[in-house]
Amino acid sequence: MAGVTRQAVSRVESGEGDPSLRVALMLARALGMTVEELFGPGEPAAPVAARPVAGLGGVGARVTLAPVRDEYVALPMRGVTASRAGFLPAGALTTGDRSDRARSRMVQPIGPLQPVLVVAGCDPALPLVETRLGLLDPPVGFSWWPCPSWEALRLAAAGLVHVAGTHLRGLGSGYNVGPAAEMLPRGGQVVGFCSWQERLAVRPELAEGISGVADAVRRGLRLVNREPGAEARSVLDRELAGAGIDASQVSGYATQVTGHLEVAAAIAAGLADAGIASEPAALAYDLAFLPLTAEHSTW
Repeated sequence: MAGVTRQAVSRVESGEGDPSLRVALMLARALGMTVEELFGPGEPAAPVAARPVAGLGGVGARVTLAPVRDEYVALPMRGVTASRAGFLPAGALTTGDRSDRARSRMVQPIGPLQPVLVVAGCDPALPLVETRLGLLDPPVGFSWWPCPSWEALRLAAAGLVHVAGTHLRGLGSGYNVGPAAEMLPRGGQVVGFCSWQERLAVRPELAEGISGVADAVRRGLRLVNREPGAEARSVLDRELAGAGIDASQVSGYATQVTGHLEVAAAIAAGLADAGIASEPAALAYDLAFLPLTAEHSTW
């Protein structure tokens, strides 16, 4: 009746995967229901007791939950456990053959070619969509190229990525639409992804008496900076300009890392004392942070 495969129905009934939009619409139509009635959120799962592998933090802290033998264990998602630190599977290997096409290289696929969504940007929340893409019918892979917002837009304009994840303030106080219109001459669709705060992350033992970037500079704290084209770098420059501080006076201004988590990791490791990062990155490394501005991440 629905016109979908028996395997698609089985995956939904067994809870092994969520249906694609097409399958959901066809199933709902066959059963005389709306998609919301058939696949609504339902009741939230009841809390379960879990043994912590390490301290889990306060209420609302993110953890990984896994069954081990006849009980559950919870692993805190902090520091390196909040992101991937190991090797990822490759899709192909480069070969020594030449390509007949300009600006191309020959690569040997390791397995069957599959659809992959390629996203560029510096928001560490971008990989969270990977699980949902894997539940589509057929599943879609995910590849994230970490880079600052302006570089992400350049790659999208060059046709090298499907999506540019950006959080750029245009003229005035608006975010993303102006820079996207400037960098994408062929146009594009702007989709809201998330909102978070850009913060001054500081090592907790040094945070007392710090109320902003100016205080950190006057105290002689070492900063870690983002690369040119990153909105976090622009935020730092605006804060310095507002306080009348020249960048040459800032210890560590020339020290650059790529990404919010990398800023937080450098501070937590003692390689720097402070830096501009997103709130989730600061929380992941248990850093003190001071809100400076609200950011809006889009695709």
